[in-house]
Parts: sequence; C-alpha cells; structure tokens
Amino acid sequence: MKSIILALALLATLATGAAAESSFGMAWNPSIPVGDTADFAGGFAWRGASVEWRNFIRTDWAWGVDLGWNVMTDSFSGTVTEGDITVTGNEWNTINAIPVHLTTFKYFGGDRREPRWYAGLGAGANWMEYRQDFGIFAVEETQWHFTLAPEIGVQMPWNSWVGYLGVRYQHAFAAGNVDNDQGWFDFKVGFGLN
Repeated sequence: MKSIILALALLATLATGAAAESSFGMAWNPSIPVGDTADFAGGFAWRGASVEWRNFIRTDWAWGVDLGWNVMTDSFSGTVTEGDITVTGNEWNTINAIPVHLTTFKYFGGDRREPRWYAGLGAGANWMEYRQDFGIFAVEETQWHFTLAPEIGVQMPWNSWVGYLGVRYQHAFAAGNVDNDQGWFDFKVGFGLN
C-alpha cells in the first residue's frame, strides 16, 4: 500500500512539474436558481464568488480545484394557515451554497496568448444551508450534496494576467432531508494570474 501511495505521489509531482503553466483566479458569480431551488429562493442573485486553481497538463487540457459561495434569497408577504393556526407576515427564504469541486477543462485554440474558448466539468461536494424566516421564527436545514457542474466560457490573456467569462450549471443531487435536486446557473466574471 505504501508503494502505491508513493508511486501516485511521484506521478502527481512529475505531472505537475511537466506542466509549465498554472493559473489562479477569482470570480464574481451572480446566479439564477432553477427548478426546486427557484421555488424556494427564486430570482436573480447578485451575491456569489469563487476562487480556483488550474494546472495545465498540456496547452489544451487542465485540471484544478474550485471553491465557491452563492447566496440566493427571496421574500414573500402573506397568510399561512396550518390546521387551526393562521399567521400573517413576511417570509424570507435564503440558500447559502458552498461548492467544492475538482475540475477538468478542455481548451479550444492552440495559442495561450490569444482568447480561447473552454469547456469544463466540476465534480465534488456542495454544502447548502436552507433558512426560512417568518417574523421572529426561523427554520434552518443544512446538508451536503454531491454536485456536478458543467461549464463553458472564454479565457482572455493579457501579459501575466488572464480574464475569463463563463457560465456554469450547478446541479446538487438530493441528499438527506432535502429530497429534491437543487440547481442554478452562475455567471463567472473573473481574473487571474498565469
């Protein structure tokens, strides 16, 4: 077992050393919830951010790690009746989502000094907090979800910096007490260091 771990560590080190390029970036990620996520906290969400690192295996292929945070909210006013109890007030629904992905990207176009389209896929975990406030009362549920996140975008280099625009669909599969899949599109507007 130790020899397998040592061999994998050596292979990872050699692969990292062979790739002459990597990039680190930060992005603003506004989002639009869809499906059951939109039913709970719909509408355009301006709050979102991510950091990512990409290591180029070849000039057209990279793998990396992505960590993000999206906040989706919605509010309602009205009356709720449950049995013999009727309550009137304001309800605020909030979802905090923190996705952590291992990623892979395929780049189209040969020269890294020119704008290039890319397509990628992230897979990992997504910690989500569902909070429902009604007046002075609050109900909160937290859950880890397995997540897949396909992404397309364009990367635009300038000097040692790189800018990128992308669209990613976050799909968090049902887990625990959350019996519906969750999903949203986030729009990446970011920059990074090459």
